[in-house]
Amino acid sequence: TGFHSDENGLFLYDYQIKGLLKEAGNVLKDVLGVKALRSKIDNYVFVQPRRIYLGKEEPDGVLERPLRAQTAQGVRVALARSDDVDAGTTCVCEVILLKGPITPAHIGAILGYGALKGLGQFRNGGFGRFTAKIQPA
Repeated sequence: TGFHSDENGLFLYDYQIKGLLKEAGNVLKDVLGVKALRSKIDNYVFVQPRRIYLGKEEPDGVLERPLRAQTAQGVRVALARSDDVDAGTTCVCEVILLKGPITPAHIGAILGYGALKGLGQFRNGGFGRFTAKIQPA
């Protein structure tokens, strides 16, 4: 897997950030006390701009790792290769919250969980962790 890129460099699409919010919201729905939080994020939360640039022209390196799967024929192993960027890489996006059942405090909690979980490929391996700086509108 690799980052999207164009003449301005590497970027994330807005849907990748929204996907993070939806995944984290689904995990935290009971903790935050909001039923169907994933669906509400889909309908009340929007991310801008469409392309969220990382300020880099090329990835800093690659991460290769084995993937193991237990199948009826036995254990199967494949290699996965992902581009990565170094810690300290920054990006800026805007999270727009429509008036409704989700509050800025909910978004803060969701981003806090996402910061621990990570963003992008291999987040279960601790990759893609981030720090969110929230500035109220």
